[in-house]
Formats: sequence, structure tokens, C-alpha cells
Amino acid sequence: MNDKKKERASNFTTSEVTALVEIVLKYKAVIECKKTDAATWREKDEAWDSVTAEFNSKCGEIFRSKKSIKHKYDDMKKNLRKKLGRNKAEQFKTGGGPQKIESLTHNEEMLLSCLPASIEGLPSIFDSDALPGKY
Repeated sequence: MNDKKKERASNFTTSEVTALVEIVLKYKAVIECKKTDAATWREKDEAWDSVTAEFNSKCGEIFRSKKSIKHKYDDMKKNLRKKLGRNKAEQFKTGGGPQKIESLTHNEEMLLSCLPASIEGLPSIFDSDALPGKY
């Protein structure tokens, strides 16, 4: 058994997060593709290789591995989903008082533009809360 502990990498800076979102937006068609065949997995792996190379050349302060970049991207999506869920729950809360809606950061808005259907869901034409005439 290996007694060495894995050394913890430093946190992503705000500029690194912004760069990551901008780079991922270039490859969003491949990265966010829902197909799961071998060719798609190969394309996704190549896209992540490109994202990693571009990220490390743009933000050369600290080398980031493909695994850590993918993990950070997945965490950003997960946290965005949680924040949007809390905001939605806050809108339907009863009991009075002001709503405590958390505003989205610029990076979260850019990320949301990349993933609108998978995060917000598709609108229902059968929903009684839907705006009249908007389908």
C-alpha cells in the first residue's frame, strides 16, 4: 500500500474559472453531447485534451490536469444547478417576507447559456403557471 498522500492542488482563481468557461464554450457541442457511443466518447476525450492544452497555455501559472479541469467543470455545473434550485424554491415559498434570490455571477450566466435545457428543463404547455399564449 502506498503511504504517500496525494498533494492537494491550489484552488482555481477567478480568472482561471473565467478562462475555463470561455474555453469550454468553444467545445460545448462535443462536451455536452448526450450520445454515448464509442466515437462520441473519443471525440469528448479529444475535446477535453484540447480544453486542457488551451487552458494550460492561457493560464500558465499552475499546471492543471485534464482530470482536475473536468472535475472543476462538473462542480461548476452542479453548483449552478443547486443555486437555480434554491432560487426556484425561494420563489414558491410561502410565509411572506422578501425573497432571498441569489444573483448569478458572470461565469454562471455564461455557463447557463451553454446548458439551458439540461439545467432549467423544457417548458410544459400543460402547466397552469405558464404565461398565456406562450408555448
